[in-house]
Amino acid sequence: MKRLMIWMTMLIAVGCSGPPHSYSTVDPWQASGGMATGFHNAKLNPAGAMKDLPRRAPIGEEKKIVEMADQMFNDKPTLSIILVDHGEIIYENYARPSGPDKPNFSWSMSKSLTAYTIGHMMCDGKIKSLDDRVSQYTKDLDGTVYGEATIRNLLTMSSGVSTPEHSGNNKPHSTAMNNEWMELRANTTTTKAVLQAYGARGKDKEGHAIVTGTIFNYNAGDALAAGNIADNHGGMVENFRHYIWNHIGAESPGYWLVDPNGSAMSMAGFSATTRDWARLAMYFIQQMKVGSPCMQGFMRQATTHQIQNVSKRVGEQYAYYGFFTWILNKGARDSYWWAGYGGQRVGVDPVKERIIVVTSSRESYMGTISKVFNAWQEM
Repeated sequence: MKRLMIWMTMLIAVGCSGPPHSYSTVDPWQASGGMATGFHNAKLNPAGAMKDLPRRAPIGEEKKIVEMADQMFNDKPTLSIILVDHGEIIYENYARPSGPDKPNFSWSMSKSLTAYTIGHMMCDGKIKSLDDRVSQYTKDLDGTVYGEATIRNLLTMSSGVSTPEHSGNNKPHSTAMNNEWMELRANTTTTKAVLQAYGARGKDKEGHAIVTGTIFNYNAGDALAAGNIADNHGGMVENFRHYIWNHIGAESPGYWLVDPNGSAMSMAGFSATTRDWARLAMYFIQQMKVGSPCMQGFMRQATTHQIQNVSKRVGEQYAYYGFFTWILNKGARDSYWWAGYGGQRVGVDPVKERIIVVTSSRESYMGTISKVFNAWQEM
Protein backbone atom coordinates (compact mmCIF):
# COMPACT_ATOMS: atom_id res chain seq x y z
CA MET A 1 0.00 0.00 0.00
CA LYS A 2 2.87 2.35 0.86
CA ARG A 3 4.45 1.91 -2.55
CA LEU A 4 1.08 2.35 -4.32
CA MET A 5 0.65 5.72 -2.58
CA ILE A 6 4.17 6.76 -3.59
CA TRP A 7 3.49 5.85 -7.24
CA MET A 8 0.21 7.76 -7.28
CA THR A 9 1.95 10.80 -5.76
CA MET A 10 4.63 10.64 -8.46
CA LEU A 11 2.07 10.37 -11.24
CA ILE A 12 0.13 13.36 -9.95
CA ALA A 13 3.35 15.37 -9.59
CA VAL A 14 4.43 14.61 -13.13
CA GLY A 15 1.04 15.20 -14.66
CA CYS A 16 0.13 18.52 -13.08
CA SER A 17 1.15 21.98 -14.19
CA GLY A 18 2.41 24.75 -11.98
CA PRO A 19 5.71 25.67 -10.29
CA PRO A 20 8.66 23.34 -10.86
CA HIS A 21 9.34 20.77 -8.15
CA SER A 22 12.50 20.76 -6.06
CA TYR A 23 13.42 17.34 -7.40
CA SER A 24 12.59 15.77 -10.72
CA THR A 25 10.02 12.99 -10.82
CA VAL A 26 9.17 10.49 -13.54
CA ASP A 27 6.26 8.22 -14.31
CA PRO A 28 7.10 4.78 -12.79
CA TRP A 29 5.34 2.97 -15.63
CA GLN A 30 7.33 4.82 -18.29
CA ALA A 31 10.54 4.25 -16.32
CA SER A 32 9.80 0.51 -16.05
CA GLY A 33 9.22 -0.40 -19.68
CA GLY A 34 6.73 2.15 -20.97
CA MET A 35 9.34 4.05 -22.95
CA ALA A 36 10.41 0.82 -24.65
CA THR A 37 6.93 -0.36 -25.56
CA GLY A 38 4.92 2.84 -25.99
CA PHE A 39 7.09 4.74 -28.46
CA HIS A 40 9.16 4.26 -31.62
CA ASN A 41 12.19 2.18 -30.65
CA ALA A 42 14.91 0.21 -32.39
CA LYS A 43 15.00 -3.20 -30.73
CA LEU A 44 18.29 -4.93 -29.91
CA ASN A 45 18.03 -8.68 -29.46
CA PRO A 46 19.45 -10.51 -26.43
CA ALA A 47 22.61 -12.56 -26.76
CA GLY A 48 22.58 -16.13 -28.00
CA ALA A 49 24.82 -17.00 -25.05
CA MET A 50 23.82 -15.04 -21.97
CA LYS A 51 26.57 -13.91 -19.59
CA ASP A 52 25.85 -15.48 -16.23
CA LEU A 53 25.41 -13.25 -13.19
CA PRO A 54 25.75 -15.73 -10.32
CA ARG A 55 24.34 -14.90 -6.92
CA ARG A 56 26.04 -15.27 -3.60
CA ALA A 57 25.17 -14.32 -0.06
CA PRO A 58 26.89 -11.21 1.31
CA ILE A 59 29.77 -11.94 3.63
CA GLY A 60 31.41 -10.00 6.44
CA GLU A 61 31.02 -6.23 6.14
CA GLU A 62 29.04 -6.68 2.93
CA LYS A 63 26.06 -7.53 5.11
CA LYS A 64 26.00 -3.95 6.40
CA ILE A 65 26.03 -2.60 2.85
CA VAL A 66 23.16 -4.87 1.86
CA GLU A 67 21.22 -3.73 4.95
CA MET A 68 21.78 -0.10 3.96
CA ALA A 69 20.69 -0.81 0.39
CA ASP A 70 17.62 -2.72 1.54
CA GLN A 71 16.58 0.06 3.90
CA MET A 72 16.93 2.60 1.11
CA PHE A 73 14.91 0.38 -1.22
CA ASN A 74 12.07 0.10 1.30
CA ASP A 75 12.08 3.76 2.41
CA LYS A 76 12.41 5.46 -0.99
CA PRO A 77 10.53 5.30 -4.32
CA THR A 78 13.08 2.86 -5.75
CA LEU A 79 11.92 0.72 -8.66
CA SER A 80 14.93 -1.58 -8.98
CA ILE A 81 18.34 -2.04 -7.41
CA ILE A 82 21.24 -4.42 -7.86
CA LEU A 83 24.69 -4.66 -6.26
CA VAL A 84 27.33 -6.59 -8.21
CA ASP A 85 30.76 -7.51 -6.87
CA HIS A 86 33.25 -8.94 -9.39
CA GLY A 87 30.40 -10.20 -11.55
CA GLU A 88 28.39 -11.70 -8.67
CA ILE A 89 25.06 -10.35 -7.42
CA ILE A 90 25.02 -9.81 -3.66
CA TYR A 91 21.71 -7.91 -3.58
CA GLU A 92 18.80 -7.43 -5.99
CA ASN A 93 15.27 -6.14 -5.46
CA TYR A 94 12.32 -4.79 -7.44
CA ALA A 95 9.11 -2.87 -6.79
CA ARG A 96 6.12 -2.86 -9.12
CA PRO A 97 5.77 -1.89 -11.87
CA SER A 98 9.44 -2.75 -12.37
CA GLY A 99 10.75 -6.31 -12.39
CA PRO A 100 13.67 -8.47 -13.57
CA ASP A 101 12.29 -8.59 -17.13
CA LYS A 102 11.31 -4.91 -17.46
CA PRO A 103 13.46 -2.71 -19.73
CA ASN A 104 14.16 0.25 -17.44
CA PHE A 105 14.52 3.59 -19.19
CA SER A 106 17.72 5.52 -18.66
CA TRP A 107 17.15 9.15 -19.58
CA SER A 108 20.66 10.71 -19.58
CA MET A 109 22.47 7.49 -18.71
CA SER A 110 22.24 7.02 -22.48
CA LYS A 111 24.80 9.80 -22.92
CA SER A 112 27.50 7.63 -21.36
CA LEU A 113 26.73 4.79 -23.77
CA THR A 114 26.95 7.27 -26.65
CA ALA A 115 30.42 8.37 -25.52
CA TYR A 116 31.70 4.81 -25.31
CA THR A 117 30.28 4.04 -28.74
CA ILE A 118 32.30 6.97 -30.11
CA GLY A 119 35.35 5.49 -28.37
CA HIS A 120 34.89 2.17 -30.13
CA MET A 121 34.44 3.94 -33.46
CA MET A 122 37.70 5.79 -32.93
CA CYS A 123 39.56 2.63 -32.00
CA ASP A 124 38.18 0.93 -35.12
CA GLY A 125 39.41 3.73 -37.36
CA LYS A 126 36.05 5.34 -38.20
CA ILE A 127 37.23 8.41 -36.30
CA LYS A 128 40.89 9.45 -36.53
CA SER A 129 41.13 11.61 -33.43
CA LEU A 130 38.92 13.07 -30.71
CA ASP A 131 40.58 16.38 -31.48
CA ASP A 132 39.22 16.46 -35.03
CA ARG A 133 36.49 18.96 -35.75
CA VAL A 134 32.98 17.53 -35.86
CA SER A 135 32.53 19.00 -39.35
CA GLN A 136 35.06 16.46 -40.66
CA TYR A 137 32.59 13.66 -39.93
CA THR A 138 29.17 15.15 -40.63
CA LYS A 139 27.86 17.95 -42.82
CA ASP A 140 24.54 18.00 -40.96
CA LEU A 141 25.98 20.44 -38.42
CA ASP A 142 27.59 22.96 -40.78
CA GLY A 143 26.85 26.49 -39.62
CA THR A 144 26.39 25.44 -35.98
CA VAL A 145 28.73 25.60 -33.00
CA TYR A 146 28.56 21.80 -32.87
CA GLY A 147 30.19 21.59 -36.30
CA GLU A 148 32.99 23.96 -35.24
CA ALA A 149 33.72 22.03 -32.03
CA THR A 150 35.98 19.02 -31.71
CA ILE A 151 34.63 15.61 -30.81
CA ARG A 152 36.41 15.96 -27.45
CA ASN A 153 34.53 19.22 -26.87
CA LEU A 154 31.24 17.37 -27.37
CA LEU A 155 32.20 14.54 -25.02
CA THR A 156 33.14 17.00 -22.26
CA MET A 157 30.02 19.16 -22.75
CA SER A 158 32.13 22.15 -23.74
CA SER A 159 30.98 22.80 -27.32
CA GLY A 160 30.14 26.42 -26.52
CA VAL A 161 26.42 26.32 -27.35
CA SER A 162 23.85 28.33 -25.43
CA THR A 163 23.01 27.30 -21.88
CA PRO A 164 19.80 25.22 -21.80
CA GLU A 165 16.85 26.66 -19.91
CA HIS A 166 16.06 23.35 -18.20
CA SER A 167 18.68 20.72 -17.42
CA GLY A 168 19.85 19.35 -20.76
CA ASN A 169 16.97 20.83 -22.79
CA ASN A 170 16.74 24.22 -24.46
CA LYS A 171 13.04 24.89 -23.94
CA PRO A 172 11.48 25.56 -20.51
CA HIS A 173 10.14 22.51 -18.68
CA SER A 174 6.89 24.37 -18.03
CA THR A 175 6.08 23.94 -21.73
CA ALA A 176 6.78 20.21 -21.63
CA MET A 177 4.80 19.29 -24.75
CA ASN A 178 6.86 21.82 -26.69
CA ASN A 179 10.09 20.47 -25.25
CA GLU A 180 12.27 19.15 -28.04
CA TRP A 181 12.81 15.83 -26.26
CA MET A 182 9.05 15.36 -26.12
CA GLU A 183 8.81 16.24 -29.80
CA LEU A 184 11.50 13.70 -30.65
CA ARG A 185 9.77 11.05 -28.59
CA ALA A 186 6.50 11.79 -30.38
CA ASN A 187 8.33 11.59 -33.75
CA THR A 188 7.22 15.09 -34.71
CA THR A 189 10.78 16.32 -35.27
CA THR A 190 14.22 14.88 -35.98
CA THR A 191 17.54 14.93 -34.16
CA LYS A 192 19.08 16.80 -37.09
CA ALA A 193 16.39 19.51 -36.93
CA VAL A 194 16.91 19.97 -33.19
CA LEU A 195 20.67 20.31 -33.60
CA GLN A 196 20.31 22.86 -36.38
CA ALA A 197 17.77 24.85 -34.36
CA TYR A 198 19.86 25.00 -31.16
CA GLY A 199 23.39 25.27 -32.50
CA ALA A 200 24.04 28.94 -31.71
CA ARG A 201 27.00 30.04 -29.60
CA GLY A 202 26.25 30.85 -25.99
CA LYS A 203 27.26 33.79 -23.83
CA ASP A 204 28.75 33.88 -20.33
CA LYS A 205 27.34 35.91 -17.42
CA GLU A 206 29.13 39.02 -18.66
CA GLY A 207 27.61 38.65 -22.10
CA HIS A 208 30.80 37.49 -23.82
CA ALA A 209 30.70 34.68 -26.36
CA ILE A 210 31.68 31.34 -24.80
CA VAL A 211 34.92 30.01 -26.24
CA THR A 212 34.59 26.37 -27.31
CA GLY A 213 36.41 23.99 -24.97
CA THR A 214 36.58 26.35 -21.98
CA ILE A 215 33.35 25.87 -20.00
CA PHE A 216 31.45 22.76 -18.93
CA ASN A 217 27.87 23.46 -19.95
CA TYR A 218 25.58 20.44 -19.60
CA ASN A 219 23.52 20.23 -22.76
CA ALA A 220 21.62 17.41 -24.45
CA GLY A 221 22.67 18.78 -27.82
CA ASP A 222 26.32 17.81 -27.34
CA ALA A 223 25.26 14.16 -26.95
CA LEU A 224 22.87 14.44 -29.91
CA ALA A 225 25.73 15.84 -31.99
CA ALA A 226 27.95 12.89 -31.02
CA GLY A 227 25.12 10.58 -32.04
CA ASN A 228 24.87 12.43 -35.35
CA ILE A 229 28.51 11.57 -36.06
CA ALA A 230 27.73 7.91 -35.43
CA ASP A 231 24.61 8.15 -37.59
CA ASN A 232 26.74 9.36 -40.50
CA HIS A 233 29.17 6.45 -40.10
CA GLY A 234 27.04 3.35 -39.96
CA GLY A 235 24.26 4.50 -37.61
CA MET A 236 24.29 5.21 -33.88
CA VAL A 237 22.12 2.21 -33.03
CA GLU A 238 24.08 -0.12 -35.32
CA ASN A 239 27.44 1.02 -33.98
CA PHE A 240 26.24 0.54 -30.42
CA ARG A 241 24.87 -2.88 -31.30
CA HIS A 242 28.04 -3.96 -33.11
CA TYR A 243 30.64 -2.68 -30.68
CA ILE A 244 28.86 -3.01 -27.34
CA TRP A 245 25.48 -4.71 -27.10
CA ASN A 246 26.52 -7.85 -28.97
CA HIS A 247 29.36 -8.38 -26.48
CA ILE A 248 27.73 -8.01 -23.06
CA GLY A 249 25.80 -11.29 -23.01
CA ALA A 250 22.41 -9.58 -22.58
CA GLU A 251 19.61 -11.77 -21.25
CA SER A 252 16.76 -9.54 -22.51
CA PRO A 253 16.15 -7.18 -25.43
CA GLY A 254 17.38 -3.62 -25.32
CA TYR A 255 15.56 -0.66 -26.87
CA TRP A 256 16.68 2.70 -28.19
CA LEU A 257 14.21 5.50 -28.96
CA VAL A 258 14.63 6.71 -32.53
CA ASP A 259 13.32 9.63 -34.55
CA PRO A 260 11.34 9.30 -37.83
CA ASN A 261 14.63 8.83 -39.72
CA GLY A 262 15.79 6.03 -37.41
CA SER A 263 18.38 8.23 -35.67
CA ALA A 264 18.86 7.38 -32.01
CA MET A 265 17.98 9.82 -29.27
CA SER A 266 21.57 9.54 -28.14
CA MET A 267 21.11 11.92 -25.21
CA ALA A 268 18.22 10.08 -23.53
CA GLY A 269 16.76 7.04 -25.20
CA PHE A 270 18.06 3.65 -24.10
CA SER A 271 16.16 0.97 -22.14
CA ALA A 272 17.49 -2.29 -20.67
CA THR A 273 16.78 -4.55 -17.73
CA THR A 274 18.56 -3.84 -14.47
CA ARG A 275 20.75 -6.92 -14.89
CA ASP A 276 21.70 -5.90 -18.42
CA TRP A 277 22.61 -2.42 -17.17
CA ALA A 278 24.95 -4.24 -14.77
CA ARG A 279 26.33 -6.28 -17.67
CA LEU A 280 27.01 -3.07 -19.59
CA ALA A 281 28.94 -1.71 -16.61
CA MET A 282 30.89 -4.98 -16.31
CA TYR A 283 31.76 -4.85 -20.01
CA PHE A 284 33.27 -1.38 -19.74
CA ILE A 285 35.29 -2.33 -16.66
CA GLN A 286 36.79 -5.11 -18.74
CA GLN A 287 37.40 -2.78 -21.68
CA MET A 288 39.38 -0.56 -19.32
CA LYS A 289 41.46 -3.51 -18.07
CA VAL A 290 41.85 -5.97 -20.95
CA GLY A 291 40.41 -4.24 -24.02
CA SER A 292 42.55 -3.09 -26.90
CA PRO A 293 45.24 -0.56 -25.91
CA CYS A 294 43.17 2.10 -27.68
CA MET A 295 39.97 1.29 -25.75
CA GLN A 296 41.85 0.98 -22.46
CA GLY A 297 43.17 4.49 -22.98
CA PHE A 298 39.81 5.86 -24.09
CA MET A 299 37.92 4.39 -21.14
CA ARG A 300 40.48 5.71 -18.66
CA GLN A 301 39.96 9.17 -20.08
CA ALA A 302 36.20 8.77 -20.28
CA THR A 303 35.90 7.83 -16.60
CA THR A 304 38.35 10.31 -15.04
CA HIS A 305 38.53 14.09 -14.63
CA GLN A 306 38.43 15.88 -17.97
CA ILE A 307 36.63 19.10 -17.06
CA GLN A 308 35.45 20.67 -13.82
CA ASN A 309 31.77 21.08 -12.98
CA VAL A 310 32.13 24.66 -11.81
CA SER A 311 28.58 25.96 -12.01
CA LYS A 312 26.91 22.87 -10.48
CA ARG A 313 23.81 23.84 -12.50
CA VAL A 314 23.43 20.11 -13.12
CA GLY A 315 25.03 17.25 -11.19
CA GLU A 316 25.72 19.27 -8.06
CA GLN A 317 27.23 16.32 -6.15
CA TYR A 318 29.79 15.67 -8.89
CA ALA A 319 32.91 17.85 -9.02
CA TYR A 320 34.14 16.63 -12.39
CA TYR A 321 33.04 15.24 -15.72
CA GLY A 322 34.73 12.74 -18.02
CA PHE A 323 33.27 11.84 -21.42
CA PHE A 324 29.49 12.04 -20.86
CA THR A 325 30.30 10.48 -17.48
CA TRP A 326 30.10 11.98 -13.99
CA ILE A 327 33.03 11.62 -11.57
CA LEU A 328 32.40 11.35 -7.82
CA ASN A 329 35.38 11.82 -5.50
CA LYS A 330 33.87 11.18 -2.08
CA GLY A 331 34.70 7.52 -1.43
CA ALA A 332 37.95 5.65 -0.85
CA ARG A 333 38.56 6.05 -4.58
CA ASP A 334 36.94 8.08 -7.32
CA SER A 335 33.91 6.33 -8.78
CA TYR A 336 32.24 7.11 -12.07
CA TRP A 337 28.52 7.41 -12.65
CA TRP A 338 25.95 7.26 -15.40
CA ALA A 339 23.17 9.56 -14.23
CA GLY A 340 19.63 9.95 -15.57
CA TYR A 341 16.77 12.32 -14.90
CA GLY A 342 14.34 11.32 -12.18
CA GLY A 343 16.64 8.99 -10.24
CA GLN A 344 18.39 6.61 -12.63
CA ARG A 345 21.96 5.73 -11.66
CA VAL A 346 24.78 3.31 -12.40
CA GLY A 347 27.80 3.74 -10.12
CA VAL A 348 31.10 1.96 -10.82
CA ASP A 349 34.28 1.38 -8.82
CA PRO A 350 36.54 -0.05 -11.58
CA VAL A 351 39.34 -0.94 -9.16
CA LYS A 352 37.23 -3.19 -6.92
CA GLU A 353 34.85 -4.06 -9.80
CA ARG A 354 31.80 -3.05 -7.78
CA ILE A 355 28.63 -1.81 -9.43
CA ILE A 356 25.35 -0.37 -8.20
CA VAL A 357 22.37 0.03 -10.53
CA VAL A 358 19.30 1.92 -9.34
CA THR A 359 16.16 2.96 -11.19
CA SER A 360 13.67 5.21 -9.47
CA SER A 361 10.79 7.61 -9.87
CA ARG A 362 12.30 10.51 -7.90
CA GLU A 363 15.64 12.29 -7.87
CA SER A 364 15.56 13.45 -4.25
CA TYR A 365 17.58 10.67 -2.57
CA MET A 366 20.46 10.23 -5.00
CA GLY A 367 22.84 11.35 -2.25
CA THR A 368 21.77 8.30 -0.24
CA ILE A 369 22.68 6.03 -3.15
CA SER A 370 26.13 7.61 -3.23
CA LYS A 371 26.53 7.08 0.53
CA VAL A 372 25.71 3.40 0.19
CA PHE A 373 28.22 3.05 -2.62
CA ASN A 374 30.89 5.07 -0.83
CA ALA A 375 30.51 2.89 2.28
CA TRP A 376 30.97 -0.16 0.08
CA GLN A 377 34.13 1.36 -1.38
CA GLU A 378 35.55 1.84 2.12
CA MET A 379 35.50 -1.92 2.76
